[in-house]
Amino acid sequence: MRTRPRSIFPAFRHLILVLAGMLHFAPEAVAGQANIAQCVRPANGTGHPCRSNNPFTLGAIEPAINSGAGNPVNLATGNKYQETIDLPLRHDGLLVMRSYNAMDRADRGLGVGWRHNFDINLQRTPDGLQITQADGSRILFGRRAGKAAPAAIPAHGRLVIADSGWDWH
Repeated sequence: MRTRPRSIFPAFRHLILVLAGMLHFAPEAVAGQANIAQCVRPANGTGHPCRSNNPFTLGAIEPAINSGAGNPVNLATGNKYQETIDLPLRHDGLLVMRSYNAMDRADRGLGVGWRHNFDINLQRTPDGLQITQADGSRILFGRRAGKAAPAAIPAHGRLVIADSGWDWH
């Protein structure tokens, strides 16, 4: 008795339908409801795939595809990102939170991949300057022209040389 080989097509079709459903039903921001996350794809695969409530992170300026799902995991890159609020004293203007980014291999004292919301830094790159935000996402600036370095995306502003370093406008 001969048996026919099983086709993997039905399982593959089911997987495609599940992934399409996840993309369609993932959370998106609704006007007037600030507590709902809006998922966007970070340009370089790092950072939070969903818009964060972190006041120390510049959110996405342009609309983008929804690539976050689950806890959240960026479906486009496979990056796991998580935020944890440790001290929620928002009425006093103080919020202490940690974020984990699986693509961040640096250890800044909290363990590999972990950052706190005051961990924002500016560094030189071969193409200009870069601000790494508290969630690990990056804002790129071109080479300095005079006393200012324009952002790669104009809505992100510019860096201007000041007496003690740089000012972000």
